[in-house]
Amino acid sequence: MNKVYFNTVRLFLVAACLLVFGVSVRAASTVRPQWVQKGESFMNAKRTNDSYVFKIFHTSDADLNRVMEEEFQPLLDYVRDTWHAVPETMRLDSLVAEGVPSTFRVSFRDASGREGAVLARRVDTWLSFEDFASNEYEFEYYQLYAVSARDGVVDFDEFEPTTASKPVAAMLSVVPGLGQLYKGDTRKGLAIIGGEVAFGAAALIFQHCANRNQRHVDAGEFPVDSWESKVAGYKLVRNVSLGAMGAIWVFSIIDAGVADALPKVLVRDSSAGQIDITPAPNSAGLRLVYNF
Repeated sequence: MNKVYFNTVRLFLVAACLLVFGVSVRAASTVRPQWVQKGESFMNAKRTNDSYVFKIFHTSDADLNRVMEEEFQPLLDYVRDTWHAVPETMRLDSLVAEGVPSTFRVSFRDASGREGAVLARRVDTWLSFEDFASNEYEFEYYQLYAVSARDGVVDFDEFEPTTASKPVAAMLSVVPGLGQLYKGDTRKGLAIIGGEVAFGAAALIFQHCANRNQRHVDAGEFPVDSWESKVAGYKLVRNVSLGAMGAIWVFSIIDAGVADALPKVLVRDSSAGQIDITPAPNSAGLRLVYNF
């Protein structure tokens, strides 16, 4: 086997290894929450009932104060567009009651003059700072809300923003990529698993080729030097592949224990022994129903 071939193979293996690390680093550069990455349909599939829907609101501006001052505007726009609310009649109230966290009531009159109200529970938020190469920047603000139907009894699930444990992820990465999958970083986990499989397959293939040519050496076939050179070349590429596997494995463990985990929201059924809330369109404000 000629030298050019082996150099080409080695370059391919190095490029593949760099690709794995490149994908991993890129995935780590923007740790957006799972609900931001996967969207409303992903979150709505987690609901245990249909009394509400998940809505994701996104605003951006170079002025952080303006972003925060208008944080409720996307919610009001959603209510206006969904139930044809007249903007001048809309009112946003914050509900302060035991067991009712970060919940808001939007009351309104629609185009036909009928009163209505919906409840919205803020589940999680995420604020990021984007610095662009053109010396421009802006703040990106995402909000995850659970929004009830109009004037209906709503049974919000229990929502728990959380992140995976880094020590647990590091231990799971004894199997390369498993720790990243546990942390919710699917792209990085699949890149690591794919790299290990590719280099493992390459090591097996080149070991097989080395064994096959070694039989010619053992049989003393002419030219022996040529067969020995091929065996040495195959084993060299096999060793490069095994080294790449080891490097990716070590990287997987270190990355799982150090890199930030993907924030996500757990959704649990909370109907038993909880208070259901009905948004009243009039001055009564709320009706509470206790479920056993």
